[in-house]
Amino acid sequence: MSQTRSFARSALAAGYADAGDDAFPIPAGTAATVDEILDWAETHGDDEHLIEATLILGRVTGAWAVIFNRRARLSSEYIAAATAAAAALAAELPLRQIIADMERRRAARTEAVDPVAAGAAAAQILPLLRQSSPQARSALRDAIHQALVEAGAEGRTDAWALLSATRPGAGVVAVNWDIQFRQAVDALSQLGDLWAEADGWLADILDGLAGQLGGLLAAGMANGDSTADMISAAQDLLGAGGDATELIVDHAIATALSEGSLALYQSEGLAQVDFITAGDDRVDQECSDAEADSPYGVGDAPVPPLHFRCRCVLAPANLDPGSLDLAAEGDG
Repeated sequence: MSQTRSFARSALAAGYADAGDDAFPIPAGTAATVDEILDWAETHGDDEHLIEATLILGRVTGAWAVIFNRRARLSSEYIAAATAAAAALAAELPLRQIIADMERRRAARTEAVDPVAAGAAAAQILPLLRQSSPQARSALRDAIHQALVEAGAEGRTDAWALLSATRPGAGVVAVNWDIQFRQAVDALSQLGDLWAEADGWLADILDGLAGQLGGLLAAGMANGDSTADMISAAQDLLGAGGDATELIVDHAIATALSEGSLALYQSEGLAQVDFITAGDDRVDQECSDAEADSPYGVGDAPVPPLHFRCRCVLAPANLDPGSLDLAAEGDG
């Protein structure tokens, strides 16, 4: 290992450690980022500002690690809470009666209309979900609302951390991260419009559950499955809250994270952002194109998620090694 690489590695490690304990475990993919930074450092070995610049890049890398780990925990917590609430709500469905009604419609059907098609079954189930007990609906609505509050707060906190990591005294990030988050949670909890957003996501979840269950029962009936077998399959699906619930809550959280980050960038007067993908073979073409077209004006950027399961984020422009102005960083 060259002396330049060794010094840069020490500076990078020191900067990374400034992010605090939440930067560990080190996320997958970070090793590639570290190698990229060290390769870049070796090409700038004669620059007097190299160590300071590498320290800053270490702080940025550490901040990204914390962001990844915190977002993963938040998503896991609230997807679990929402799916449990959705399962409790769906448990009130009269499955045997639903299947009996489908059987009666099938016996009376004409050639023009198939009343046991997935769409027809879903149309029967959706009103029943909407008419579930107030306690069950409230539990799911509350879980969605709290997910939106905390995801929005996390988005603001993440954006603050990335901006702070490039400024003098960035070591305070580790101390103040949770303070920033709680302050953002307190502010967002007072916003009534998040309840309206929660109602919209709740409606999407109920639609998704009805569609999934309708499709499952229609397929079972078409296959000649017994009532007992269809009830068992439905209970397996609904007992896990339905795949649709997880998908929609994940999308809601990702949306709130991005909206929170953008709100912070705008309040701080940031001029440009980069659209950043996860950088692996799961990234689709739409997101790759959005990343390639970076940077964007803060008000002009495509806002992730661009599709279900999207893992892309918005970040302050020019946080990569190749864009770092060594002289400017050294003067700071």
